[in-house]
Amino acid sequence: MIHVAQNTPPAGYLKANGAEVSRSTYAALFAALVASAGFTPQTFTVNIANPAIFTKPAHGFTGGERLRLSTTGALPSGLNSTTDYFVEKIDANTFYLSSGGGRIVTSGTQSGTHSYLQSWFGLGDGTTTFNLPDLRGEFMRGWDDGRGVDVGRAMGTGQAGSEIAVVDNPNGIIPLTSVANHDGTSSYDTSYSINISAAAGRFMAYKRVRPRNVALLACIKF
Repeated sequence: MIHVAQNTPPAGYLKANGAEVSRSTYAALFAALVASAGFTPQTFTVNIANPAIFTKPAHGFTGGERLRLSTTGALPSGLNSTTDYFVEKIDANTFYLSSGGGRIVTSGTQSGTHSYLQSWFGLGDGTTTFNLPDLRGEFMRGWDDGRGVDVGRAMGTGQAGSEIAVVDNPNGIIPLTSVANHDGTSSYDTSYSINISAAAGRFMAYKRVRPRNVALLACIKF
């Protein structure tokens, strides 16, 4: 990945804009982003429920992984084979899926054997194309890769910016202030504040403030 001071990519580069591109035309890039990652179809089961619970023993997910589904029969209503779904880990063997609109709800009947295929940035049309990373407007953050600084994230996953809580406080006393983290937990801090409007008595309490970002493997050329 490089940044350039122009609005078109230099020779030998593509825009990292999430576009679908040909697997045959960009075979080496497809191998690097999808095939060489070792992703292979994995079977799973799912119940009919609100929300649906997906089961795959020892799935290895941390949360945020991107999956595309397939089946030898019929998926239950609420699922299809053309949408990219995202993992929310429950435990070592089960997980929820979402597609940007909350946890998936299943209904109706199902048949056959279901499988998922993981990818970092998308499988395009599922057969002839794949998706490039979409880094437009994003900060790039080094993937944790076991270090323990940014735990619970998979390679290529996005992370929302942390929230800054602003409160009315005419007495100048800073209340306990919550800052949301990417894993749904909150941090609390009362030791930092900035008086952003003395007349209105408004204070800003903050901790661990960060921009939205995408986790990518940090490498050094040798």
